[in-house]
Amino acid sequence: MPFDPHGARRIALIILLLPLAWFAGLWFASDTIWSRLGMNMHAVTFFSMFVAVAATVAVLLFGRWVKIEDDLLAGRDVIARWQVDATSLAIVEQVTLAEESRDKATLIRIVLILVAIVFGGFIWFDPEAAPGMIGFGLAFAVVIWWAYRAGQARLEAQATMRSGEVIIGRHGLRYNGRLHVWGVPLSWLRGAAFETSPRSLVVGYVFLTRMGMQSVGVRLPVPATALDEARKAEKALNALAGAHPPP
Repeated sequence: MPFDPHGARRIALIILLLPLAWFAGLWFASDTIWSRLGMNMHAVTFFSMFVAVAATVAVLLFGRWVKIEDDLLAGRDVIARWQVDATSLAIVEQVTLAEESRDKATLIRIVLILVAIVFGGFIWFDPEAAPGMIGFGLAFAVVIWWAYRAGQARLEAQATMRSGEVIIGRHGLRYNGRLHVWGVPLSWLRGAAFETSPRSLVVGYVFLTRMGMQSVGVRLPVPATALDEARKAEKALNALAGAHPPP
């Protein structure tokens, strides 16, 4: 399903209201709260501070996503845009699905092998604990496999024709109802490359996670009628990537 930054921002705002309500309660009725919770009041306050900081960051981040999407839809700061037909979309999405499936299949095999080695090793190192640990390992493997299959189903759903519109801006792009953003903190544009088989424009960007840099390549179908727009976008995006190299 396409990601809705407006909905995500609303949820973050609702979450932010919870610690704010707690702080308001401390301000107006701290004695009453103390009589009911005692020292636990401090633990709730500490947790509320953490939630407030995290929710504030989420509100600001999703607010930026909302601004970028609204600008794209309104035609502000747009580099190129074109319409994709169902045939071009199906061909390109088939290639994207094959590439993603191949990479994820390799990763899932490595993870499952590591799980088998780690938990299966208890047979030799601690036979008494082996049955319980092997059971835990099997449950863990099932969860990993379920997550893999859910990801595959989501990839397959992305091939469904929705708007069929490609809008490329300076800070993000919108393709067939899906939003991709690189104009936010800890994210940057890598550039774009035009490919002829299948005819598509591949836009690359990177964002930082707790596990390091996560690279994303978005393959955009380019019908014959959109060649000039795609070439213009390729040149502009590569210029932007060169002007703003990664930190």
